[in-house]
Amino acid sequence: MTRLIYYIAIIATILLFGFCAPMLDLIGWSYTTAGGSPVTKIHPAFYLLLTGSVLAVAFGQRRAFALVATPRFLLYFVAAAILVGKAIMITLAGKNEGELSSTLDTFMTPAFVLICFYAVKPEDLSRIGAGLRLFFVFNSIMGIVERLIGSRFVPSFIDQYTSQDRASAMLGHPLNAALLTGVMIIFLVTSVRNTVPAPLKIGEIMLHALAMFAFGGRGALVFTVLVLLISSVSVGRAGQAERAGFAQRVIPFAIIAVGIVLVFLPIPFIDATLDRFTNDQGSAQTRDGALRAIMMLDLNQLAVGIDVSQRQVMMKFLNTPMGFEISWIALTLTYGFLATIPMLFALPVMLFGSARNLDRSAFYIALLFMIVTVGSLAIGSKTLLLCQTLIMMLTLAQRTQVSRSLGLQVEGYERDRTPAPFFASGN
Repeated sequence: MTRLIYYIAIIATILLFGFCAPMLDLIGWSYTTAGGSPVTKIHPAFYLLLTGSVLAVAFGQRRAFALVATPRFLLYFVAAAILVGKAIMITLAGKNEGELSSTLDTFMTPAFVLICFYAVKPEDLSRIGAGLRLFFVFNSIMGIVERLIGSRFVPSFIDQYTSQDRASAMLGHPLNAALLTGVMIIFLVTSVRNTVPAPLKIGEIMLHALAMFAFGGRGALVFTVLVLLISSVSVGRAGQAERAGFAQRVIPFAIIAVGIVLVFLPIPFIDATLDRFTNDQGSAQTRDGALRAIMMLDLNQLAVGIDVSQRQVMMKFLNTPMGFEISWIALTLTYGFLATIPMLFALPVMLFGSARNLDRSAFYIALLFMIVTVGSLAIGSKTLLLCQTLIMMLTLAQRTQVSRSLGLQVEGYERDRTPAPFFASGN
């Protein structure tokens, strides 16, 4: 059964990273297009991961069953169920805009990701992680090429609202691509794992850093650097088996130095990204509109949310055609704060709680995710970002050093006491 769940995890990973919303629409799975079956409005990975989760729990996979009993998972699952319940009420009322599929994909599917991937053996998770690293190398090259030729290979959500030529590669949206590429950089820089030669790792970091300029996500770009700086001065918790080495402290400053050099090079798409800091083409206005929108509602509307027709009128009035680009405000407007507040607490508890059992890089990945998603629509709409981030954490940021002699275990798996290589240990 473990092998079957492993294969389910592989296929789900391929679907979640390789088949974004525009790609699904292109192959005939009516994910965002008007019409079509309600079944296709939900990402196909949802069905796979649901099946894998049922199998993992029903057939007694020890780690999966132990996860389901943890307070952090229960809190998150209940919060997700509350949002799904509210979405069902909206759907039954007859005034909906895909809220049910949105809550299932954005918040319920990550719970199934956790169950399935906790049931997979660590060595198999490492294989999935290796595949993800190759995917992101390809994705970054694709993004740079898109920016150089001024055209996207895969249509993007933003095409209907703007003529911007920012790259999105295989991830469907420039901001999603920027955030997840930032997550990969965070892992490569802050992880104490040393699975590839240092020159190859540095080459990956530089490629992804250049791709972030191609994607043009300002928030992801700025906060990736900020989180790296935080990681460079953090020594880790007392008693933590894995600590930052010399390289983890120096590389963030080296990346900043390289970034400064890139700024002065005559590379058009870097100049275009830098120009967005002074001429954001209305991005700041959409965030201001979100703040104004929340102030326009009375207490009852804030508590239970407003229907889609009211939101559309408000978006037109505030000139925010792409939505309310502060995710927690967008959720409050749709579902009300009574349904949103549980998730506001449960999401960071789940992310940082999961990071405690992983490599130190997982904490910084979770930190980047929480910061960047606040300032965009992100989890305020139907998105795969949380699923993708969790998969990257669980497959890439595995802890490697736990002492058997101290009787320590990581989620049910013992680790050998293995000396850390110089590059990763700080010796």
